[in-house]
Amino acid sequence: MAARKRDGALALVTNDYKETYEKTPGIAYVYNPPAPSKTLLEKSRKEDMLHQLGHFEAKVGNMPDAKARLEEREGCFLRKTYKPEGVTGRVKAMIDKERKDVVIENLTKKYGTVTIGIHGQELPKFSEKDETKEFWKNHKDYREDPTNNSLTFIKQSVKYWA
Repeated sequence: MAARKRDGALALVTNDYKETYEKTPGIAYVYNPPAPSKTLLEKSRKEDMLHQLGHFEAKVGNMPDAKARLEEREGCFLRKTYKPEGVTGRVKAMIDKERKDVVIENLTKKYGTVTIGIHGQELPKFSEKDETKEFWKNHKDYREDPTNNSLTFIKQSVKYWA
């Protein structure tokens, strides 16, 4: 202590430090600990355990048996699923179907049944015309039977084992 006073290090420890850092966990020095020794710490822990044991002993013998627990659980389930007369239960599938029907009806009312493109005109029906069903045949480099078929090349170059 004398060396700290002589070097001026004692002035670094102030009451502000105690108030600020007293409750933060760490390895810093604890000023006025609640249990200053191991013996007193064990004694206080023992008293706390005995206090908790007193609460536990009050519950011994008052616990419901298996039949009572089962009846309580069943009663809870019945209360949870009870519906007053005239109220019909709906499942998620029914709710989703109702929502879908409402959305479809609303969109049909707004936009009609005609599919309209971004320019305000009806979209072309490519699948109805025979010449546009196989659109890749309209490409200028298309060949019906190409000489180099990549799939044929792969099958010939790789050995398949049965």
